[in-house]
Amino acid sequence: MENNSMDLRSVIGWFFMIISILLLIASFTTKNGSEINRITGVTFLIFGGVMYSLARFSKKKAKTTED
Repeated sequence: MENNSMDLRSVIGWFFMIISILLLIASFTTKNGSEINRITGVTFLIFGGVMYSLARFSKKKAKTTED
């Protein structure tokens, strides 16, 4: 039985999602919002979401194999 409560993928996912939100806010609030901030923000948001989803999926899979 393995404890997946602190899976590194979930931490990485949260980190990239927080950074992406900061980048998106910065790109939309400045007078001349940088296009690279928007592209990077969206990319980081997708990557963070995928990493967090993988962590959640592995937890569910581990629960079903224990039963």
